[in-house]
Amino acid sequence: TMVMDGAFGRDKQFGAGFQALNDQTSWFSTTGIYGSFAYHYALNRDWTLGLGLQGGINFLPVFDNSLISSSNRAFGSFGVGALLRSENFYVGVSKPEVLSPNFGSQRINIYYRKPLYLMLGGSYDLGPELLLLPQLVLTQENDYKLRYDIGARVWVNEKVGIGASYRGGGASQSGIEAAVNYFQFTGEVSIGKNVRIGYFYNTKQVEIILPYGGPQGVHEIMLKFTPNPSSFHKY
Repeated sequence: TMVMDGAFGRDKQFGAGFQALNDQTSWFSTTGIYGSFAYHYALNRDWTLGLGLQGGINFLPVFDNSLISSSNRAFGSFGVGALLRSENFYVGVSKPEVLSPNFGSQRINIYYRKPLYLMLGGSYDLGPELLLLPQLVLTQENDYKLRYDIGARVWVNEKVGIGASYRGGGASQSGIEAAVNYFQFTGEVSIGKNVRIGYFYNTKQVEIILPYGGPQGVHEIMLKFTPNPSSFHKY
């Protein structure tokens, strides 16, 4: 996954971003390219409201009914979101996919969930060098029970960040698919003001939708470069 974003305008009230991904961890592998645009409106001295749009293309392998052969097809993607934030608190809602692609009679129809996310979080000073960032994400998907992700991160002297979270819920309404519950552990290190390196470990594959096995643990490496930072990016 590669993500780039930035702010522009007289008061940096506009944001623009680009994302490209290539996910090959299951039969329904995905390649996608997306662009995003946001407008940030200062409600007062403390609160800012951000409104965003995202659009792009997903390249999905659409299987026949036997799940043996597939053909890659391009599908349009469009999403919306909003974020209300202050220096120490934020609440947001997002719908990354609002379109309903026509998969015909293909089996992928069953697994196209179109999630809705509700996000809550904040930051609290625990001392001169400790910063606590708790967070909660609620997810509602088509034909699935409510899913939740709850966790926290601690930054030490704005140099080292350590965190953990737990995902629960999300079983199908029919009971055919059980919830995929797992822990995620994170570690990040700031190298100067411009570069951050991170490591993420999930105790299970994030999305297991078919009983084919798949990886039980997922390791991720993150490299972040900020060309001209104006302040510490705590989130």
